[in-house]
Amino acid sequence: MKWPNGKRAAFAIIDDTDDAELPEISEVYAHLIAAGLRTTKTVWVYPPRDLRYVRGDSLVGSADYTEFVRDLVQRGFEIGIHNVGSGGFTREETIEGIETFEKLLGFYPAIHVNHSYNKENIYSGDKRFGLPFRPVVRKLHSDYTGFEGDMPGSLYFWGDVHKKHIRWSRSLEVDRLNLLRLVNFPYKDRKFSDYCNAFFPSTFCPNQDIFARMVTEENIRKLIDEGGAAIIYTHFGYYHERGTLDEAFVKACDMLALHADDIWFAPVGEILDYLAQQNGIRQISLWARLRLEFECLVTRFKYRYIVPLDDFHYKKSIGMKHRADD
Repeated sequence: MKWPNGKRAAFAIIDDTDDAELPEISEVYAHLIAAGLRTTKTVWVYPPRDLRYVRGDSLVGSADYTEFVRDLVQRGFEIGIHNVGSGGFTREETIEGIETFEKLLGFYPAIHVNHSYNKENIYSGDKRFGLPFRPVVRKLHSDYTGFEGDMPGSLYFWGDVHKKHIRWSRSLEVDRLNLLRLVNFPYKDRKFSDYCNAFFPSTFCPNQDIFARMVTEENIRKLIDEGGAAIIYTHFGYYHERGTLDEAFVKACDMLALHADDIWFAPVGEILDYLAQQNGIRQISLWARLRLEFECLVTRFKYRYIVPLDDFHYKKSIGMKHRADD
């Protein structure tokens, strides 16, 4: 793969906005800026409604936070949405939230990531999977179902608005850095074409512990050698929850900066736009989808039961409640 300006690989991070609050989140982004890492940040428009599980600043809830987000835009960061808030929002609330996003930031979001157990999630939970894996998902995560954002007639339906505004939707997460070795992306999927335009996979790094395992010198050198593309999915709001900014993250930023001659550091949307221009947006094959679904399930199983580092275990380690506790 040929990357812009003679770079040998591409690297993006998309930040899930859960638990992101000022002033701690600004310290995370200060290190990204210092390292020359322009990334993608998701936001909520409205404050969380389920504070027993999650917290976080929002565009409507904090003028200072809105200014912080605007400053990131000016610096070349990308802003997407993680639903319009946490806790479930009706169609009318979601539409109003997207319009508020545009009024406050000056553009509509091009990237959307479903949030947790929100009722209005689009093609979420077991709907993401086909046979033979859907029954496995239902068995392992029996409560991760009942999402209605893609169901016309539901109070939570907003699929048509999603299709109108959202260019890129996140699909499944896997335990590998170079995603191009698994699937060509961005891709279309006829199973989900009614309310989504195109999809991208991501690397499973929900917290700083898994981030530190994945973003290593060895893995980055391998990404460069392969000419690959990485899209790290994480929660930067967690990176300050143990009292100070995570030391491994700071070191990783410094290490990445040393590879700036070889790696194109850009927000997710820029990398997806480039790949689409170079290769088009292809229909995912049945075999590619099966591989993606299988690796996603293996990844989830690994970090829940074999290497217990997923969000369920992370929340327990810092004494915070997780939805799975119920």
